[in-house]
Amino acid sequence: MKKILFLVILSLIFFINIGRAYAQQTASPTSTASVDYSLPYPGILPDNPLYFMKALRDRIVSFFISDPLKKAEFDLLMADVRLNAAQYLFAKGENKYSLAETTISKGENYFYNSLAMTNDAKQQGMRFNDFVPKLIIAAKKHQQVIKGLEVKSPPFIRDRLAEDEKRAKDFEIRAIQIKLN
Repeated sequence: MKKILFLVILSLIFFINIGRAYAQQTASPTSTASVDYSLPYPGILPDNPLYFMKALRDRIVSFFISDPLKKAEFDLLMADVRLNAAQYLFAKGENKYSLAETTISKGENYFYNSLAMTNDAKQQGMRFNDFVPKLIIAAKKHQQVIKGLEVKSPPFIRDRLAEDEKRAKDFEIRAIQIKLN
């Protein structure tokens, strides 16, 4: 009986957070208003012992998405969630800065995948015109947020964040190229 109750509670925690990432839009603790793009609420942060379950859930959901455009949208959502999670980690203090930068880097990997899937959708002749401007704005928001975190961070983190910011700038250029070609 205890085992069943434990599994039910675990399942609820696991699946309730799926809707939060899609539904909740919040102002993050360190954002500024220059880029009008809302980052989704991150839910459980990477410093939580149950975070591995959230990451596993995200991988499972991603595995079952076959449509390239839907996959691109999901990957962009994951990039945005991780960026916002990094902001929350930065707000927790200096002992979380390294984890926050790693979280940003993983989020930028999702952004890269989103661009690749958008390009695949384009090659398959799918209509994606509404999504590419969102990618461009998201890349600008990523640059803005990373730049804001860079200012607050010590030199060893600042260098890594500068690389992440450069990647986000490259993503903006790549999204513009997808739009123009």
